[in-house]
Amino acid sequence: MGGAGVAGSIEFPRTVWGVIWATSTHNRNLRSGARYNVFRGLAIASTSLAIVYTVLALLIRGTISQVFLSAFSFYMVYFYLYIFASSTISNERLWLNLSIEPTRYFRYRMLARTLIMTVALLPWIAAYSIQGIYFRPAIYLAIALIPIIMSAPSLSWLAAAYVGVPQRRELQLVQRPVTHSLRIYLIFLVLFITLAIYMTPYSLALVTIYYPRLSILGLIGDAFTALILAASTVFFYYAVVSERGRGMWAWLVNRLSEFGYV
Repeated sequence: MGGAGVAGSIEFPRTVWGVIWATSTHNRNLRSGARYNVFRGLAIASTSLAIVYTVLALLIRGTISQVFLSAFSFYMVYFYLYIFASSTISNERLWLNLSIEPTRYFRYRMLARTLIMTVALLPWIAAYSIQGIYFRPAIYLAIALIPIIMSAPSLSWLAAAYVGVPQRRELQLVQRPVTHSLRIYLIFLVLFITLAIYMTPYSLALVTIYYPRLSILGLIGDAFTALILAASTVFFYYAVVSERGRGMWAWLVNRLSEFGYV
């Protein structure tokens, strides 16, 4: 995953996991030769923004203001997360996964990305949880970030490969121009649909605030939340934990090869 941090140099470990973790948490500026700690920079930026959000949530009064603040922030976090996470595939070097079994390589890569995303979103989970003490629907936004953590690292790269994000090579130049096609709009449509799914329990909880007699909607939201968590857990197991995702990662390798990744 890309980002900014403290410049410096790193020594790559000798183990496969060590190399994958190092290349996931550090990025190299090919013009200056310096390496930047993506992990640190991302954690600092996310924590700072989450703190600002929490302060605003504590200061702002009124249900409408809380709805706007929570819904808009979740929208921004969700889409920035996917855009940022999918763009990092351009820095991928296909020859790395050819040095070991591709399925094992991508399982390790996605595990590293999941850990990074966990650290990046933990401040927001805490922020929504604090807000949820006096604005209950925000609790569902905190919970919604958990399945996103388990699915977005893998789905963002699969979406990027489907669209055909070009590889960045020497001097951080893209290997070919970005082409706009129907695939991009299709991916954005899917993102909007999944965003609506993640926010359904939040919306149902919001309705119960205005219409207390419809408290049954709160129970429906709880059941829907459990269903989302279960589905994302199954996907995480399939894509990262087990080797059953072999076909999916083979498709990714073939797709990147088609677009000239080396």
